[in-house]
This record gives sequence, structure tokens and C-alpha cells, in this order.
Amino acid sequence: MEGQVSESTQTSKAKAQDASPISGVVGVNPKNVEGTAEIQLTQKAIDMARKAIERRAQPTFGLRLGVKGGGCSGVSYVIEFAEKARGRDHVFEYEGVNIIVDPKSLIYLAAPSWTTK
Repeated sequence: MEGQVSESTQTSKAKAQDASPISGVVGVNPKNVEGTAEIQLTQKAIDMARKAIERRAQPTFGLRLGVKGGGCSGVSYVIEFAEKARGRDHVFEYEGVNIIVDPKSLIYLAAPSWTTK
């Protein structure tokens, strides 16, 4: 019928919306480091981070995203629970979920949009 949206079209639109990057509200670290870059997460990544924190049996401030030496490109990505932010960390808030990134890792993490499969 003309003018109606099919269920598959609605599902495709919902999936595309989940994959759209969302910018976090930047809560600059306690020492107020200038030049805070932006990290973007998809809605799906935010939802999965929230669920992981809720499942954890310990108080958690947020998830720490970082990089460490290793891997084919010379760096490997790290995701871990964080009880607090450190002095020079950048804290990004996404719908109540804190994402913590140290200044060194921010150089590698600022450009891409982060999602999950």
C-alpha cells in the first residue's frame, strides 16, 4: 500500500540508528587538561557497557578504554572496569555510563566510532 512503511524497513532504520555514533558529554578530568578530544560510541555499545556494569557485583565508576603495546599494528585495545578516574584521565558520559580514557590512549581512540557486534 502506498505511504505505508514495511516492518523490514522499520527494522532496517532501527538498526541504522543503533549504529549511528553518539558523542559523549565530556567531563574533563580533575586537573582540567586542555584539548579534550571526543570519543563516539554507538547506542548498542552504550547499552552493552551499561549491562556489563550492571552485571558486575562491585561498585563501578565506568569502563576504561585504552591501548597498550602489542598486536599487528603495534597497539592493542583494552576495555576494563574502572573504580575511579585517575588524575589526568578524561571522562566521557553517555546516558549515565562513564567512559574513562587516559591522555595517551585518547590519541588512538579519538577518531573512530566504537560499536559492538
